[in-house]
Amino acid sequence: MNTPFNEYKGRLELSALIDGCREKGRLYHYAKGEIFVREGEVGRYFGILESGYFKYVTVTTEGDEAVVGFAFEGESFCDFNNSFQGIPSEVSIVAGNKATVCRINFSVSS
Repeated sequence: MNTPFNEYKGRLELSALIDGCREKGRLYHYAKGEIFVREGEVGRYFGILESGYFKYVTVTTEGDEAVVGFAFEGESFCDFNNSFQGIPSEVSIVAGNKATVCRINFSVSS
């Protein structure tokens, strides 16, 4: 049985956020290697990937980069767990190639 790579997104109700992003978001262009969310910082953006792809990466205890997830064209993405709770990200989300994102800013009140 094949399961989607980003299967957890199917358990989230994101329709209002996606609609809001489509209505009020702006297009941003990212070069390969440009960062959407930086590990150790609270993510401020929610995006819908129009073209390209992003990879979720972390640094191992040995100092190597490990890819732990992807966002592909047509998908919504952010650091879902930490950003919505207003806590620092445990991953960086980095453009894997030239990419275009419909993006909105969001903030979480403490």
